[in-house]
Amino acid sequence: PTHLHLPFGVRLERARDTRRMLRDGIRLVVDRVEAIDLGRRAVGTARSERLPYDVLVIATGSRLDKRSLPGFRDAAFNFHCHNSAERLRARLEDFAGGDVVLGAASETYRCPYAAPEFALLLDGWLRARKLRPKSRLHVLLPEPLAATLGPLGTALERRLAEADVRVCAPWAVASVDARARLVRGADGSEQ
Repeated sequence: PTHLHLPFGVRLERARDTRRMLRDGIRLVVDRVEAIDLGRRAVGTARSERLPYDVLVIATGSRLDKRSLPGFRDAAFNFHCHNSAERLRARLEDFAGGDVVLGAASETYRCPYAAPEFALLLDGWLRARKLRPKSRLHVLLPEPLAATLGPLGTALERRLAEADVRVCAPWAVASVDARARLVRGADGSEQ
């Protein structure tokens, strides 16, 4: 979440010693999984460690693939990595108003809170700079927040509406057109 605030000039702690955050009796192993032995209920790691388990939970993570969305590299910013968040901060410094489109590019995305949270942070940032009357904020999501987050999503949708942030969901992003300054949807619609 530290990069989410970076475009607004807020610098938060970027790294922590994860081991210090764990309770006694919890051991953190950072290694690549090479094998899962379901019969013996054990995981084998790249360093040849065998980790027995009672319950196996696999967190596959997510990777930002800028090539998977046509036009992204030429026209879009993200706040999921430090360098891109810094470029977005530089772009916002020159922003004098207009349309800002935020969203998730696919149904599987890092955090369902990120785009709406960023929209609300941007709303506050624009208000502080007297740019909100000159700006329109749009959030494009593959599913309604209520479907993704339940009652919290419903409350978040209300908060976005109060901030005059337009939420379009379901909306699947297909491509970004830098020249036309458009986001095209899988259904052929444009934002």
